[in-house]
Parts: sequence; structure tokens; C-alpha cells
Amino acid sequence: MLSSNDKIDKGTLKLQSFSRPPLTAGTYTVNAGMEVNSTGEQKVPANFNNIGLSFTITAPRFSLETALIHSVFPLAGSKGAYEAAMPHIILNRKTLPWECAVTNKDGDCRPWLYVLLLNEQELTKDAVKEIKLKEVMNPTAGVSLPDIKLTDEEKLKDDKIKVLEIPAALFKSIAPLKDELDYLAHTRQVDATDRYNKDKEQKKDNNAGWLSVLAGNRLPTVGDLNTAFLVSLEGYGSFIDNTRTIATGNVRLVVMKQWAFKVQGASFSNLLDQLNGNAQDFKMEIKNPADKPLSTGIINAVKFGYTMVNHGRRDGKQAASWYRGPLVPVKISVPAVHAYKSADNALRLDKDTAAFDISYAAAWQLGRFLALENPGFFGGISNWKNTFKQEKPISIARDLITKPRIVDREELPPIINLQDLEPTIKEIESDEVLTDYVIELWNRSKK
Repeated sequence: MLSSNDKIDKGTLKLQSFSRPPLTAGTYTVNAGMEVNSTGEQKVPANFNNIGLSFTITAPRFSLETALIHSVFPLAGSKGAYEAAMPHIILNRKTLPWECAVTNKDGDCRPWLYVLLLNEQELTKDAVKEIKLKEVMNPTAGVSLPDIKLTDEEKLKDDKIKVLEIPAALFKSIAPLKDELDYLAHTRQVDATDRYNKDKEQKKDNNAGWLSVLAGNRLPTVGDLNTAFLVSLEGYGSFIDNTRTIATGNVRLVVMKQWAFKVQGASFSNLLDQLNGNAQDFKMEIKNPADKPLSTGIINAVKFGYTMVNHGRRDGKQAASWYRGPLVPVKISVPAVHAYKSADNALRLDKDTAAFDISYAAAWQLGRFLALENPGFFGGISNWKNTFKQEKPISIARDLITKPRIVDREELPPIINLQDLEPTIKEIESDEVLTDYVIELWNRSKK
């Protein structure tokens, strides 16, 4: 099992089966006593009164703070081809799924949180309710309650919590077995350098980059609105272990998080399959309202997938230019130049139509935006430019004053030997000062 102090390389991911805390939530008592065995004439008491100290370890039992939730999948309210996706939730605390116990048995280290998925037919309108925390364990006709005990503080709380009541038979048919719970939770470590690069305190946090993941055990129903519930299994260990039978009525589950999504539309692979099946020759109809004959250049451009777009030029003038996207299924020749210093360098003039082709210029500009959006790339370019600015003046200085000079076709010795220049360069910290120094020496050499 990995330690929270383990370092992780950038761009890598580490997985581990669990991250159990040393102690689960609950009240513990530490008893201290002393016994003395003595010999000789002096009598010493053999036993002393034991001293006990109780302490409580707390964990979120009935609700989750928003800060503890990293993300959910599928996204709440989204629509997509999720028919093969297990709904899951990612939490910002790596030990959270193991901080409470499913049963009161010693050594029960199974995850106590579970992602329950229901479709429209299974989820009735009155299944989700809000009740007071102090009433969560109040007996209700036909409703089975978890085998848990509220603390004295919880018995007095009027805070509203959310519960889910579904038929016991339905829960029994979809709930994971005791040996399956371990496979529905894990922890992972990711590199969090970029995420916390502005927060020095987060950098010192050994748990930064550690996350816990809880996944459901059902696939969503296609065409339906599917609702995922992060529910607590605390106190339901006997039900999952088949030692407790609930044949009728409903089961009450505490809801920690709820989100809904819809399985709708084709997946990307399905769309590609349909595209291949319906592929036809590329055709574009040219409309000429003036009924004037079109030039050969325009006809050829349209055949090759180009279209006219509005083009705001650098000089402020508006023009119409040709543009062709990268996915148009027509093969064209690749230009000889593959490197451009700016978007304008990638502009090409079509002599047949006297219009610019902005396809490569648009691609260059898009690539620059994507690069600048990447923190790692942007930081690398900035470091390279700063290093280049620092090194170039020194390089110029060495070339100017350490190499032989040609004056009136006569080769003269260098202004200064390289060995004499090295101490001077080391003492000078400013590039501007060094440049001024070199210029002054150069001016002197010309006199």
C-alpha cells in the first residue's frame, strides 16, 4: 500500500485498492492502569485505580460538504452515449469511503458508500424525501431502518437530510454483495503541481493529489433519465451479508449526493461507423444568382472543398478569402514550407481567383491558442525565451571583442583576449551593462 508521502512523476497516475484510516469513526476509550509487585519489609499497594479517557472520531455520516466532492460522471443534467459507462463519483479525501463501518463487527473494512443507480421506472416520485436528522431512526410503518445508533448530539439536530426509500426487493436485487464492495472503490494519486502551483500551503499538503473513487455496479438504461445516488451503507451490513431478511416494505437509505443524466445519442464510434456506411462523393452546389459564367479557378476551389469566408485583415480592411477545413475528404498537395513565424506567413494567394487562402493561417492561429492554453508548454516557452535573452548578449560580446577584426582589408588582432574577458563577464550581472561595455570597446577600436 502506498504512502501519502510517495512522490509521483508528472503525467503519471498511481492506483491502489484502498486507503483505510487507522481508526474508523466512533467513540473510543483508552484505559490506563498500573500494578506494582514489591518485596521486602515496606508494603506498596499492589493495585491502583484505572483511569479512562474517551475520545470520538467523527466522519460525515448523513451529508457531504461540497468541498469533499471533486467531480461526478456522467455530468449532472448531461445527455450522451453513456450506455457503457458506470456512473462514479470522485472525492477529495482518500480515506473517506472507509471512515465508517458497514457493520459493528471488528475488522469490517469494506467501503460504506455506494453509488446506487435507478432509472425512471424504478424511481417513484415520493422515493426521495427530506426529514430531520433526529428523526432518521424513528420507526415508520413498512420501512426498514439501518442498524445504527445516533449520538446524543445527532438526536437533537433539526438539520434536514435527504433519504431514499425504495422497495426492499429492488434494493436486494441490485445492491452489491459483501465481497463486491471492495471492487467498487479505490484511491488514486495524480500529479497536482499545476493545480496547486499558486497555493504554497497546498504544496506542503501530503494528501494533495490523492483522490478516492466510488463506482456503481449497474449500467444506465438507454433512453431513460437515470439518477445516481451516493448512499450510505452504514448499518446495512447484515442485509448485504444475507444474515438479515427483509421480504416486504421499503428500505431507507441516507443520500449523500444525487445527480441525474440521460442516455441519448450515438457514441463517437457509432457515428464513425455510420459515416463510413453513408460516405458519398464530395459534392457542393454552386449558386450563381447573377447568371454569369464562373471562372475555372472558382469551380476548382469549390471542388477541392474550399468555401468563401469573411476575412478581417491586419490593415483593418474586410475581404473574402478561401478557407478549407482539415476534415474535408479531398486530397490536396502539401505546401513546401512547414514552419511559419506568424499567421500572416501562412497566407497563400490564389492567383486564379485573386483571393487569399487562409486555411493554414487559421490552423496556425488555432495551434498557438491551444499551446498558450497549456500551462506546461507556456512555461517552457517563457523559460526558453528568458534563457535566450540572457545568453545572446554574452555571445555577441565574445564574438565582437575576441575575434580578429578586418579594417581596410587588413586583419587586426582582437580587442581583448578571451581569457581577459571571462572575469569581466562573471562580474557583470546586467545584460544592458554588458552590451554598453561591448559597444564602448567597439567604438574605441574604430578610432
